[in-house]
Amino acid sequence: MWSNYLKVAVRNTWKNRIYVAINVIGLGVAMAFCLTIYLLYAFNAEFDNYYKDTDNIYRIHELKQNTGRGLSRYDLAPMPLGPRLVQEIAGIEDQTRYFQWGENITYEDKIFYQSVGYADESFFDFFPIGLQSGSYSSFRNKSRVFIAEGMAKKYFGSSDPVGKTLTIHHSAGLSTELTVAGVFERIPFNSSFYFDVLIRIDNFFSSQQIKPDDWTIWQQPTTFLKLADNHNPEAITERLAGYIPEQNLARPEWKVSSFELVRFNDSSLLDPNITEGTNAMLHVAHNAVVIFAFLALLVLLIACFNLANTSMALIGNRVKEIGVRKVMGGASMQVFAQFMFEMSFTALLALLFGLAIYQWISSEFFALWNAPMEILDFSIFNLVISFAGLFILTTIIAGLYPALYSKRFQPVVIFRNQVRIRNAGITSKLMNAMQFSFSLVVLVGGIVFYRNANFLKSLNLGYRHENIINIYTNDRTEYTLMRDKINNHPHIAGHTATNDILAGEYEDTFLVLDTGNVEIRSRRVGDGYLDLMNVQLVAGRLFDRNLESDYGESVIVNQTYIERFGIKDPLGKLVNLSSGKRYIVGVASDVINNVHRGSVSIPEIYLPAREDESHILVVMTADNNRKEVFDFLAEAWKEIIPYRPFPGFFQENMALGGALNTANNMKKIFFYLAVLSGLLSLTGIFALSSLAVESRKKEIGIRKVMGATVRSIFMRLNREFMLVMSVSVLSGSMLAYFLINMLLTQIYKYHTSVGITTLVISGVTIAFVGLLTTSATIFKAATANPAGILRTE
Repeated sequence: MWSNYLKVAVRNTWKNRIYVAINVIGLGVAMAFCLTIYLLYAFNAEFDNYYKDTDNIYRIHELKQNTGRGLSRYDLAPMPLGPRLVQEIAGIEDQTRYFQWGENITYEDKIFYQSVGYADESFFDFFPIGLQSGSYSSFRNKSRVFIAEGMAKKYFGSSDPVGKTLTIHHSAGLSTELTVAGVFERIPFNSSFYFDVLIRIDNFFSSQQIKPDDWTIWQQPTTFLKLADNHNPEAITERLAGYIPEQNLARPEWKVSSFELVRFNDSSLLDPNITEGTNAMLHVAHNAVVIFAFLALLVLLIACFNLANTSMALIGNRVKEIGVRKVMGGASMQVFAQFMFEMSFTALLALLFGLAIYQWISSEFFALWNAPMEILDFSIFNLVISFAGLFILTTIIAGLYPALYSKRFQPVVIFRNQVRIRNAGITSKLMNAMQFSFSLVVLVGGIVFYRNANFLKSLNLGYRHENIINIYTNDRTEYTLMRDKINNHPHIAGHTATNDILAGEYEDTFLVLDTGNVEIRSRRVGDGYLDLMNVQLVAGRLFDRNLESDYGESVIVNQTYIERFGIKDPLGKLVNLSSGKRYIVGVASDVINNVHRGSVSIPEIYLPAREDESHILVVMTADNNRKEVFDFLAEAWKEIIPYRPFPGFFQENMALGGALNTANNMKKIFFYLAVLSGLLSLTGIFALSSLAVESRKKEIGIRKVMGATVRSIFMRLNREFMLVMSVSVLSGSMLAYFLINMLLTQIYKYHTSVGITTLVISGVTIAFVGLLTTSATIFKAATANPAGILRTE
């Protein structure tokens, strides 16, 4: 029986190969996209599965009250805390600390900027990462370094890197020579630890010239504890509260509210929307997974509905086959099984095609986020289950309606030639309307994210971010050499020095009030920085380098500061900071430091920094010469400091880079989905119109014989498709309005919105293309010779 099902399926597939090929390609692409989105889910579901025996390993989280944001969670802990806990609290067997730092690394004449992981000697006891070569025991020596597989190929090619010497140029200006002791195997991207180089944390202390037990160190590691079996983590959490006063006394600008132990394999808190700071990797945001899963489902439904509609259009050619099968003793359920088997056969072909192009689609998708995910990083068992589930789901959605429809035909009616395949039923029309509705949603999404990218570029941030280049220097010598290089350059409109930059560095400081300390944000800026950046003053003046008193007594506040503390006539008013008293000399307008969702206006102050205290060179270029100036600065840097890559970047990349990348990535994704869903919808409406023409051939012939014009026949037959298009445009517009606006709101605080114009243009485009497709089919039938039609009948 099954072999007969297969023979019939293959025969009909070949007979209708054009339709089948269109559906296999469309459904295969939809399946490949679904598998790609599955990796987003698997990234979270299988996060850190690479590491075994982690049940007794816990992270230390610190919770901190932040200005305007409430209680924030950080996957961080003070540098000395881990070793102290092992010594002072029973039940803690060991600890290890880990953090990442970007460093410049040289080997012979090669210079790269790499992600360097710093860790305690005990790191491999907690997390035994596989090695291609070398031994864990070498990590006892602080002069040894372990490198990732990819970095080994980049630096050393096919030669063995073990024993070779790398030089790390630290941000503090010192350099360390380290010997390669081993090469890691490839670490899955969905792992807490993803680095190019791993060295002992002792090298950080020596390169930064700090003491390991210094609680004032601002760099905080992610700290892991290994507890004894059956030891109570809640009891240890209570003991952690005793270390809060020491931390807050050492760092009053970073006051911790509480410490908390979190199980290493508890992934519920590793969402970037929940945990704000960490040295380890975090999950993909849960809302991003939900959004893309919904989009994948939409594309899959479009492809399935298209296949179902095509199958319905082809049933009219198979009624005699159904009749013969039933006369020969076949039951209705066998007819049902035959059609479901054929649908599963088509779904299998689509799945195979989807797997063939999956690698290309997934690599393109994840390249948008520079995320090197690979299918081999995930559980093969779970992948097989997902493939099987996708195959079954597709077969049921696409095949159930055509199979149920086909099994109801009776042999007597068939062989009396009394079967009339009805014009497209309400279910087919509904499915096609849904196809075009979904197509309209993704088309609107593409247009809106394109507009949003332009909106962000033109967004007034409250300061000049165009044509500004920032250059980080390590010391005064580097700064002076670079500053002297740019003097009198014809395309440089101005330059200054600063210690902090807008949309970048800042410090948390405290305003001392009678009711207690209030955390606010401060930036130390050069005396010409705010003027160069065109920050507008609401009242007062900017800092004056000729007034020595400004450096010790003056402060500029933003409008949110004035509003938050209800200050009237602010000029000259006291600002009592934990670092000393100052007086307001100016009120600056608020600036936008972050355009993403969750950003809030925060009380900010600007403190003057002398030029010799500043390490960032800020350059303003002429409007049309930014690239030329950037290249000049890069060449000058290479000449002056050849051992470090040029650390310059445009201010707009700092201010908007992440937001623009997200907008551009979403624009590309929606564009691809719009093209795919549009093509699938067109084949679906083509199948429906073909079915309508086939079922009404005799009517068309009789009408023409009776004198009906081509126009009247055309309008009569196209009327129902106009209705389908109208319903599609109306429902799709409403769905697009709510979904795309919700998506924008989930990502951005400042964004464009779905406007009426966008909905109208998208709706008219979808309706025009759809009706054009149906019109071509109907017009061909309306202009055919009625004699040929009726003779055939």
